[in-house]
Amino acid sequence: MNFKKFFFLIFFLIILLEIFFGYWVNKNPFHFVKTIYKDGDFVFYNSWHNGDNKIKIKFNKYTMRYDKDRINDLDYIFFGSGIVLQSTITENKTFIDYIKYGIDKKISNFGQDGQSSSGNLYTLELLKNYTDLKSKYFVFLIGANEAATNDNFSERRIKFWNFNKVISYFNEHSFFFKKLLNAIFNLKLIIEGNSFFQINAPQEKINKTKYFKPQNFVQVNISKNDYNKAKRFLEKQRKITEKNLIKIHNIVTDHFDSQIIFISVPNSLFTKNNETIKVYNKNLDLDNETNDPSFIKYNYLRTKIINDQVMNFCKKVSGICINGYDNIELTSLDFHDAFHLNEIGSKKVGNYFTNELKNISYE
Repeated sequence: MNFKKFFFLIFFLIILLEIFFGYWVNKNPFHFVKTIYKDGDFVFYNSWHNGDNKIKIKFNKYTMRYDKDRINDLDYIFFGSGIVLQSTITENKTFIDYIKYGIDKKISNFGQDGQSSSGNLYTLELLKNYTDLKSKYFVFLIGANEAATNDNFSERRIKFWNFNKVISYFNEHSFFFKKLLNAIFNLKLIIEGNSFFQINAPQEKINKTKYFKPQNFVQVNISKNDYNKAKRFLEKQRKITEKNLIKIHNIVTDHFDSQIIFISVPNSLFTKNNETIKVYNKNLDLDNETNDPSFIKYNYLRTKIINDQVMNFCKKVSGICINGYDNIELTSLDFHDAFHLNEIGSKKVGNYFTNELKNISYE
């Protein structure tokens, strides 16, 4: 076979792949969350925590962690960031899976890595416009990506390779183009040693004790002045979040005619025992002698303030409010990083929400 024939054969195969898998004729409104594994199983190897070595995630055609494409008969649908998605936890062991076991309801997981309330709103609008979604309850975990530094997460949505209009256009429609870009990206990760396709990651290297050492949690006294000062710093983000919450609530209640639930979970940057608050001091882990009290307090306050805002909004609109942030007792050993639960933490959180949701009426 000469080079020309070989070239045209490859070109012909690419065209067939594009016609069959691409979105040139039928629009795919969910391209912004689509991965190369669309509509199938996503399998990789764990290099984060001491859980299962092989991690499997099942996506439906809307990129929900749900084993069916039919979404017009759900009991619950969960929205949130990577804390909800739990991409480092295998099937049947996420906190939402534990809720399923406890209340035996149809529950879909539509968490997306990195999303703030703006991303949740954008996703909700896509579902409203392009699907027949029906669910008795819409559950939102909002707060992790709000206000990292004021409003820098306000428009954070998952858009892969959206460098310019041309690339964005091919990313939306082309199967092969997305595969090629993801291959280049994964090659870069392999070269840098950060690939989550690392086969048989040796578990003994994943030593949780090197992070979040107990001695690096320092007790802090949070005054009302500290709280109000941080609140003023976050004023711009809080206004954006409030607008998003109003829009989210209106879509859920008016368009979907469903009830709304707001939930929250703590992170591993602080521990709380009654009124004693201990906050993780990153400077100590970095062998840095600097001990900046304002930095330490802000680790705690920025998420606390957003959580209070979401819970207060929930009460104002007569939603169902489950404040796990203040009520779930977790330690840093329940997380594999600052915010994301490991398998142990997932079970604790799942059991907590199961008990809370059992009290909800389905009449």
